[in-house]
Amino acid sequence: MSDLNLSGDAHHCSALSMAEVRQLVQLPGLWQPFVTSLEPLEVDGKVIEGQRLRFGRGFGRDVTEVHKRGILTPPPLPVRLLVVPPELEDLPANQQLRQELLAHLLPREVVLRHPDASEGLRKHLNRRESDDTLYSFWSAGDYRKLGLEPFDLVKGLHKYESTNGRLLAPEELDGVAAEADRAGRQLIGLVILSQTMRREERDALFGQLGRLGVSKLLPISREMLNRPRSEYMAWVNVAVKLAQKAGAIPWDVVNLPGITERTFFVGVDLGHDHREGKSVPAFSLHEFRGRPVNCVTLRKRVGNERLSLGELKEGFSKLLRGKRPDQVVVHRDGRFLDGEVDDFMIALNDLGIPCVTLLAVKKSNLSMVADAEEGTVLALDSRRCLLVTNTQSVVARPTELEVMHSDRADLSTLTEQVFWLTRVFMNNAQHAGGDPSTVEWANGIARTGKRVPLAGWRA
Repeated sequence: MSDLNLSGDAHHCSALSMAEVRQLVQLPGLWQPFVTSLEPLEVDGKVIEGQRLRFGRGFGRDVTEVHKRGILTPPPLPVRLLVVPPELEDLPANQQLRQELLAHLLPREVVLRHPDASEGLRKHLNRRESDDTLYSFWSAGDYRKLGLEPFDLVKGLHKYESTNGRLLAPEELDGVAAEADRAGRQLIGLVILSQTMRREERDALFGQLGRLGVSKLLPISREMLNRPRSEYMAWVNVAVKLAQKAGAIPWDVVNLPGITERTFFVGVDLGHDHREGKSVPAFSLHEFRGRPVNCVTLRKRVGNERLSLGELKEGFSKLLRGKRPDQVVVHRDGRFLDGEVDDFMIALNDLGIPCVTLLAVKKSNLSMVADAEEGTVLALDSRRCLLVTNTQSVVARPTELEVMHSDRADLSTLTEQVFWLTRVFMNNAQHAGGDPSTVEWANGIARTGKRVPLAGWRA
């Protein structure tokens, strides 16, 4: 790796381009005698077709279509934003931040009449009068807009000290939450994170806002405010996150093959704390449309990847309590270890689940697919295939799927389910996920050992 001026770190090794792989393999040494050809192997791959994402204005295939088709279900209550920016180092920097916020958060007709907001739009954001800001993406209803009821603002900017995360005038927020309730609006704090802010300072700020009744928070970076207008999808992403925080359903999946309305998908993963030598089992639950329903983390225990029968029984019973599934499809992150298939079956059969599927979702850097369309399936055998779910990287690294048990569905049906569950919104309207939302959510809560709530998506 050093001969190519590349890092030997595992993360960088897994991100090599095809050209770098060619260079690496051609170096004299270990690999060269075993390489017969550097030409990519061309294989016929089936592409999963269809438009199964249901938006507010029709159907689509790609998550980026939200800015054309709108979200599916609006928030149950209109939104009131509390804007919480940092106190910056000097007067010009604070003035610029204020002008940028005014340009993004006020209606366009107000921006054009307001000297500071107008300067923020034209000078700092470099936007023309017709270009979009957060307000227009949120409230306008034509092409490329979400068409939601306009949000309003708590008067003034409520600043915090960027060095310690303390609000400068917390007394000004007394009663703000109650006032929003009386107005029939839900209060959400839009927190602008300073460039130098550390996690401890951010947590201190969030805790203080929570004690003042501002429990819903949407943090964005200071740099986000003046992103160039060509990167408009980043602001679509902020608008969709804000809508989801307010209880909206961005979109869902329709007519998935091989399921009924009483089908539930379960994601299973383990998070490892290598400093303590402990692991955390995590489970996520999604219903038949791909909407998150529930998640469970179990106690930390001695670190290893093997799930015990007791853990599986505890996790599934908590996860499925109150549900009456006629089918459970389990997506296990990684491979099933020795004896796990039997333990999964016992745990689910003890709950009276009539139909069970166990599918291993293996993320690997060993395979690379060049010039493949998202949704390309490369069959390995009757039980295994490679699925291309995300082509954002230079060379796509497909996910390997392996059916360990299925009472009802074949590999083709299960592969199509996984592909469409990678399209489900998981806090990013800019790109589809590489993993199905089941595994992605389980992976997220396993990393922290904490339950991560997702607003909206009420099943």
